[in-house]
Amino acid sequence: MRNPEELSPQDRIRSLAAIMTAIGVAGMGMGFTGPLFSYSFEAAGYPRTITGLNFAVFALAIILFAPVVPMLMRKYGTVNILWTSQATMVVFLIAFRLLDHWAIWFVLRFLMGLSMTALFVSTEIWINTIAREESRGRVLGVYTVFLSGGFTVGVSILYFVGSAGWAPVLISCALFAAASLPLIPARRLTPPSPEAEKRWPVLPFVKGAPSALIAGIIFGAVEMGILNLLNVYGVRSGLSESAATLMLLSTAAGNLVGPPIIGILADRVNRRALLAGCAGVGAITSMLIPALVYNPLFLHLVLFINGGIIVGLYVVGLTLASERFKGKDLAGANAAFITMYGIGALFGPFMGGVAMDIWDPNGLMVVFFGLAGAYALLVFARIRRGTSLTGGAA
Repeated sequence: MRNPEELSPQDRIRSLAAIMTAIGVAGMGMGFTGPLFSYSFEAAGYPRTITGLNFAVFALAIILFAPVVPMLMRKYGTVNILWTSQATMVVFLIAFRLLDHWAIWFVLRFLMGLSMTALFVSTEIWINTIAREESRGRVLGVYTVFLSGGFTVGVSILYFVGSAGWAPVLISCALFAAASLPLIPARRLTPPSPEAEKRWPVLPFVKGAPSALIAGIIFGAVEMGILNLLNVYGVRSGLSESAATLMLLSTAAGNLVGPPIIGILADRVNRRALLAGCAGVGAITSMLIPALVYNPLFLHLVLFINGGIIVGLYVVGLTLASERFKGKDLAGANAAFITMYGIGALFGPFMGGVAMDIWDPNGLMVVFFGLAGAYALLVFARIRRGTSLTGGAA
């Protein structure tokens, strides 16, 4: 465990590379998990509202657990928390395939939410502690590329192997197990654990950087809606399962290309203006999708743009939050951002599922448009007034 200021440039790069590689491999497993659950519920004939509720349970775990993770990191060590989260994901995925009952799937989804929350909070605190302020946007952009790239590979494999049987589960388990390997040589390069003796309160961070933290809500709602319902949207629009999975792949490819570009911009332009722009473009492209379902070329182009621009809410929002809070508050800001993401992820898939039951299937895109568009207008209005959402700097 090393103080970041004591790390040489080479050690800093090695430390970041190890944690980014680990999250990239874990992202491959994530690329399986969300669509796997949604296909399973759809194949069993459950309403889309039930599918949305299942992922709301996942988000509830994020909300409850994220503020606690910095305390656990201090008590047990960052690498140990990461290894535990990866190992438990393997156990829960095997249980998912063995125990074929919707109620058990809800319990497992909650437990997976706890594991993934520990993984994300630990990873992002590690990266934000190591990153320098002048390059934070670029570092977080590269981190998002690794995560999105892993997700893209995971969705690609699911596209070829399908959602039935043991193959997708075993591949996902192998990926989560492999994600622990890059952490072995990086243990001595781990930054100090956060100075957290108790659960972090979220509200002070929201008041201190509202534009940044609300970006977490919007991104969580839209991303989890896409991850868990876009493939169902494609099937309900008349596409085959493979074609619907390809929609996810196009969005994931945008997630891969967009972050480094947006990260560079986040280090050079007004970050709140960039947040408003990302949300506005995300809203517009969401409403174009229903008209393009049967035009594959333009459909996948718009999905690519949508995925690349919406992820900017995550990159810029987290960069802005990390700019606002320093020292021991940095870990709390990361945990608060993930908590806000969880709040969005809680109501996003549920709203999407209900909207699809009301207007099948285009209600999902109406939800995306409304969330992203409202946030863009709100941030833009505050910029015009020369203030943040509560009058602060962020």
